[in-house]
Formats: sequence, C-alpha cells, structure tokens
Amino acid sequence: MAHSRDDLHQIKTQSSAVSHHLVDFMLKEDGIQLKCNYSQAKLMRGLLEKDKGFKDGISTLETCCKDLKLKYQQEIEGRVKTLDISHQQLYAEYQDSCSRLMVDDIKWGKIAVLLFFTSVLAKRLYEENKTPLIDSIVGWQTTFLHYFTQWILEHGGWGAIKGAVSIDASEKAKERTENQRAENRRPTSWLTVAAISLGVALVGALTFK
Repeated sequence: MAHSRDDLHQIKTQSSAVSHHLVDFMLKEDGIQLKCNYSQAKLMRGLLEKDKGFKDGISTLETCCKDLKLKYQQEIEGRVKTLDISHQQLYAEYQDSCSRLMVDDIKWGKIAVLLFFTSVLAKRLYEENKTPLIDSIVGWQTTFLHYFTQWILEHGGWGAIKGAVSIDASEKAKERTENQRAENRRPTSWLTVAAISLGVALVGALTFK
C-alpha cells in the first residue's frame, strides 16, 4: 500500500521525538538529568497535544521500558558492558547490536527493547564521563527507527503499540520491590525473552498478544 509523503514525514518526526524522549525518560528514572534539549521538548509537547494516539503510544513505551528495567536489566546491562565505547568503535558496536536485535523481522517488542537498550548505553556513557556521546547514540537510534517508517505506518503508527501489548499498569510497576524481581522474571502473557546468540546474550524479542 502506497503512503503519502506527509504520512511518512509524520512517522519520521514522531520517531525522532520517541528516540529522544525515551532515553531522557529512562535516564531520569535513574536520577540522571541531562541538559534540556528545548527543541526536542517543544516538538514532543506539540505532538502529544495534537495526537492522542501518539500520546497513548508514548505512555505504553514508557511502561514497557520500566518493565524491561525491572525484569531484564541485568541481561541488557551485561550486553552493554561488553561494548567498546571508545569514540572510534562506539558506532560500529551500536550498529552491530541493533542489527542483531532486529534480525529476521520487526516487532513492536523489539522496538521497545531497542529504546531501552539505548537508554542503558546512555547511562553507561554518562557514568564514564562520555556524556557528549549520548547525543550521538540518540541520533543513530533515530536513524535506525527511520528504517522502520514504512512498517510503523503499515501497523497503525506509534499509537498502535497500545493495542498490541498487554502490560502492567504503571502504578503496579512502581509498587514492585526488589524481592519481587525473581518472580517477575517468569514469562508473562505479554513478555518472553528470546536470546540472540551471536557470541553474546542480548534480549531480543517480546511476544505480543
């Protein structure tokens, strides 16, 4: 099905906003406040005001990433710790990880994992005093998301993720404690872990209803 340039442009604009927002959101969850990007903040506010479906999609993605942090942070942090984050190698390492994650097919779950993976990498860069490189990986993530513009549009746009996944309410997610993490590692009706085994373990897929 052919889509108009306006439709494609809208998805790309939303993808850029998603890319910046989710990294910033998850860093704030860890108590990290970066210098505000006013242009991106303004863009996000405008998109949220204009499109309720997009707003619902953002809320769903935020909850997905918080759930990933509770359930699979150890696995994804393990992958991130193996990366060579020197300025010369970071791009190649990031692209390799994203390509492994998206191998074979695209799913909303994989996109959610990509967003969380990038936020974990951003946290490592911050902790190792490489904060300027965070803008670089967010830019690379945005470019990667742009590759999926057609797929996102054909699957209902960013707002469609709300109807594609069953997740815990954010209030319940906040109430979980450290003692519940072991229980939460069990597969649920919406989430199972698939390892992409290419020398390292990387959380690679979410199963959606």
